Amino acid sequence: MGARGRDLAKNTLPDEECDEINCAIAGGQLSQDTAQQSLDTTSSWWRLTIQLSIRALGNPRIAVDLLHLAWAFRARVWYRIPPFLPLPPREYLQWRMHTMYGDEGALPSVDDILRFARWRREVMHS
Repeated sequence: MGARGRDLAKNTLPDEECDEINCAIAGGQLSQDTAQQSLDTTSSWWRLTIQLSIRALGNPRIAVDLLHLAWAFRARVWYRIPPFLPLPPREYLQWRMHTMYGDEGALPSVDDILRFARWRREVMHS
């Protein structure tokens, strides 16, 4: 947690009980509903990742398409930013969801991702 979050939570939560979301709630930055939505969104993305992984295990072509897609979406300097994983920037994903679904918080379906990965392969290799 950053110093700002710690300062906001100094008088409202003991340090041992203060994680980023709770400190933000105590500091008035987030409502409890917003914090819960953030947790739900994270778990939904993990669920989607697991579903895609299962599909990839059954079809090597899908696995290759998804790996290429994930590598294309990664942050370019991912090795400099903790947690040092080739993940896409949150702002980029929000923009992609907004342009595709009209809602930054939308979650794509497995079929949408697979269709996009296949389309990308066909376009990139034609």
